[in-house]
Amino acid sequence: MGHNNSRESWVNNNSRESWVNNNRESWVNNNNRESWVNNNNRESWVNNNNNRESWVNNNNNRESWVNNNSRESWVNNNSRESWVNNNNNRESWVNNNSRESWVNNNNNRESWVNNNNNRESWVNNNNRESWVNNNSRESWVNNNRESWVNNNSRESWVNNNNNRESWVNNNSRESWVNNNSRESWVNNNNNNNRESWVNNNNRESWVNNNNRESWVNNNSSRESWVNNNNSRESWVNNNNNRESWVNNNSRESWVNNNNNRESWVNNNNSRESWVNNNNNRESWVNNNSRESWVNNNNNNRKSWVNNNSRESWVNNNNNRESWVNNNSRESWVNNNSRESWVNNNNNRESWVNNNNNRESWVNNNSRESWVNNNNSRESWVNNNNNRESWVNNNNRESWVNNNNRGSWVNNNNSRESWVNNNRESWVNNNRESWVNNNNRESWVNNNNRESWVNNNNRGSWVNNNSRESWVNNNNNRESWVNNNNRESWVNNNNRGSWVNNNNSRESWVNNNNRESWVNNNNRGSWVNNNNSRESWVNNNNRESWVNNNRESWVNNNNSRESWVNNNNNRESWVNNNNRESWVNNNSRESWVNNNSRESWVNNNNRESWVNNNRESWVNNNSRESWVNNNNRESWVNNNRESWVNNNSRESWVNNNNRESWVNNNNSRESWVNNNRESWVNNNSRESWVNNNNRESWVNNNRESWVNNNSRESWVNNNNRESWVNNNNSRESWVNNNNRESWVNNNNSRESWVNNNNSRESWVNNNNSRESWVNNNNNNNRESWVNNNNRESWVNNNRESWVNNNSRESWVNNNNSRESWVNNNNSRESWVNNNNSRESWVNNNNNRESWVNNNNNRESCEH
Repeated sequence: MGHNNSRESWVNNNSRESWVNNNRESWVNNNNRESWVNNNNRESWVNNNNNRESWVNNNNNRESWVNNNSRESWVNNNSRESWVNNNNNRESWVNNNSRESWVNNNNNRESWVNNNNNRESWVNNNNRESWVNNNSRESWVNNNRESWVNNNSRESWVNNNNNRESWVNNNSRESWVNNNSRESWVNNNNNNNRESWVNNNNRESWVNNNNRESWVNNNSSRESWVNNNNSRESWVNNNNNRESWVNNNSRESWVNNNNNRESWVNNNNSRESWVNNNNNRESWVNNNSRESWVNNNNNNRKSWVNNNSRESWVNNNNNRESWVNNNSRESWVNNNSRESWVNNNNNRESWVNNNNNRESWVNNNSRESWVNNNNSRESWVNNNNNRESWVNNNNRESWVNNNNRGSWVNNNNSRESWVNNNRESWVNNNRESWVNNNNRESWVNNNNRESWVNNNNRGSWVNNNSRESWVNNNNNRESWVNNNNRESWVNNNNRGSWVNNNNSRESWVNNNNRESWVNNNNRGSWVNNNNSRESWVNNNNRESWVNNNRESWVNNNNSRESWVNNNNNRESWVNNNNRESWVNNNSRESWVNNNSRESWVNNNNRESWVNNNRESWVNNNSRESWVNNNNRESWVNNNRESWVNNNSRESWVNNNNRESWVNNNNSRESWVNNNRESWVNNNSRESWVNNNNRESWVNNNRESWVNNNSRESWVNNNNRESWVNNNNSRESWVNNNNRESWVNNNNSRESWVNNNNSRESWVNNNNSRESWVNNNNNNNRESWVNNNNRESWVNNNRESWVNNNSRESWVNNNNSRESWVNNNNSRESWVNNNNSRESWVNNNNNRESWVNNNNNRESCEH
C-alpha cells in the first residue's frame, strides 16, 4: 500500500539523486555518444529491436515474449516484488518520480537541462555541433552504435526494461497480479484506493508531484520545463535552436540529416526520396513489401514474427509492458494525466497545436495553415523540412519565436507563460482543486472505496450519470440548451461564445490562460468545472447532474423530449436527417442553410465566426472557400464520384437517406425502429428513468454492468470474440477502421453520428452513463473490480489479452502481418494507414482524407 507512488518512493524515483542515478549516468550510458552508438548503430539496433537476432533477444520472439509476458515473466514484471523492483513501489517510485529523483530524471532545471530542452542542453543536443554529435554520420555512430548497444542491445535492454529477468519482473502473471490486482494495483498505479491514491495524488503527494515545486521539478515550470523540453535554453540544447537545429534540420543539417529535398529525397518523404525510402511501390517494396519488409524489419512473416507476431509483438508493443505503457496507471498518466493531457489535447499549446482555437485551427486546417502545417509542398516546406520553412519553424530565430522565453512564455511552458497557464492557474487548478479532486481527502471522496462508491457505485453513479445526474451534468434540456442550441451554441462557438468556450485566441485565453484557466480549472473554477469534490459534485452529483442534464439533455440530445427537439426522435430526426430533413440539413441548399456563409452566420453568427474563422474558415469552409473546397465544382473535382459514393446526396441517399438511413439508423422509419421507441425505451424521460434511475440503473447497469464488465461480461466484451467485435482484431479492426467501420467510427456523417455528436453516438462515446460505461468501464467499484482485479484482470487480460495480443488475437488485432497489414505497417495497411502516398492520402492529408477527417462538409458539420 503506497509503496509505488508515495512521496518517499516518488522522491527516490525522481529526486535529483535518484534521477542522477537513473538517468544522468544511465542516460549518459543510454543516450550519450558512446551509448547511443551502442544503441542505434547497425550492430546495436541489431542487438536492439529490429533484426531477427536482436529483436528476438530484445522483445518479440517466442522465447522473449515468454520471458516478457508469460505468467512467470509477467509476475516478475508487474508483481508487487517486480513492480517494486521496476517502477512503482515506494523505494523505486521514490527513485523514479520523487522531487529529487524527478529532478535527476526529467524535469528539474539541471536534469531537464541535461536531458532535452533548455538552451544549453538543446544546443548541446541539436545545434550544429550537437546535432552533428547526435545524428551526423559520426555523431549518429557515436549516438546510436555504442550507445544504442548500451541502451537497447541485448545486454543494455536486459539492463533496461525487457530482457527475460526484467520483463519477468515487469509483466509476468505474479507481477501483473502485483501490479494490477487489487493489492498490486493498489501498490502499482491504480491510484484509486485510499492509501495508494493518497500516496499518488493527495495534497501532499500531488504537491510533491504537481505543485509549484514538484511541477517545477516535474514538467512545466520555467525551471523544470527549461530542464525538460521546451524552454529556449533547454530546447536550444536539445533539438531546435538555430545552431543545433541547423545541425539537425536546416538545409545543410537536414540535408545531412533527413529532410531537405536532397536529404529528404534520400530519406523519407519527397516523391523521389519516399520512393527511395519507404513508400512508393519500388521503395515501399524495398522497405515494407513482403520481400523488402522481410529484408527490412517488421512485417513479413519471419521479420514480423520477430517484430510483432505473437512472439515478437509480445516483445514489441502490446504485451503487458506496452499495455502498461498504454493503459496502466503510468501510461494513462502519460496519456490522460494532466501532463499527458497537456501534451495531448487540452492545454492551450496542445489544443492550439491540435485542433480548435482560431490560431491553431487556422494553423491546422485552413488552406494557409494546412499548407503551413503538414502536407502540401509549400506547407511542408513551411512546416518542417526545407531550409526556409524549417528555419522558420525550428531554427534559432523561429524556435526562439516558438519556444524561447518570450515565445514559449506566450505559448505554454516558460516560467512566465506556464505561470500564466499552470503556476497560479494550475495551483488554482489542481493544487487546491486537485487537492479537492484527487488528494487524500478529495480523492478519498472521489475514488476510494467510500468516495468511489459515492461517485460511481450504484448510488453515486446514479448521482453521476443517471437520468437525474446526467440531467445535472451536460445534456439535459436547460443545460444542453445552454450548451449547444442556437443560443447556447452561439454562446459556445460563435466569436463571443467560442471565445468564452474553447478555441479562439480570446476564448482559449478565457479558457486556459492564467485568468481563464483559473476561471476554468483553478480551485473555484475547477470546482465549478469538472473534478474537485465541490465541482464534481456540481457537475456530476445528483443535483448538478440534474441541473446539467435532466432538463438540458432532454432539450439537447438524448432524452425523448430533447432528442426530439434536437436530432433523433421521429419528428426531430425526420426534421434533421431524413431525406427531406437531411436535404434541409446537408444538401447543397441545406448545407448552405447550415454551414454556408449565410447558414454559418445563422449558426455561429457572422460577427463571431467572422472574428473566429471568417478569413481562415472562408479559406476552409465558408461559402466561397467551401465552394472552392467542397461545393459542386470543387467537390466534384475532389470527391464527387468518391463522396457521391460516400456522402453526396446520391451516396448519402444510398447511405443515410430515407431508404438507406432507414436501413441504417436514423431516418424516420429506421430511427423510429431504432431510436424513437428504442430510444424512448433507452433514454427518453421514461426510458432513461427505466435505464438509469435507481431501479432501471440497477436493472441496466448493476446487473447489466455485471453483464458488461464482470468476468463473464468482460469476457463477452473483450475476449477474442468480443474484442474482435470490439476494437482490435482483424475483423474488429475492419469493423472499426475500414471504410465501413471508419464510417461507423470517426468521420463519415453516420460514424460521426455514431461517434461523437448524435445522441446515440454521444451516448456510446463519452457522456451517457451507458457510453461512459462502454468507454471508461473502470469507474464503479464493481466494474473496476471486474475490470482490473486479479480475477477480472485474468478475465480481461490473461485470457482476453491472449485473445487480444496473442499471436492469433494480435494477428486479428494490430500487428501480425495480416493484422498489421490491415492496421499500420505493411504496404497495403500502411498505405491505408499513415505514410504511403495512398495511405497518407487516405489518412490525413490529401483532400479526400482531410475531408474524411476534419474539414469536409460532413465532418465540419458534425
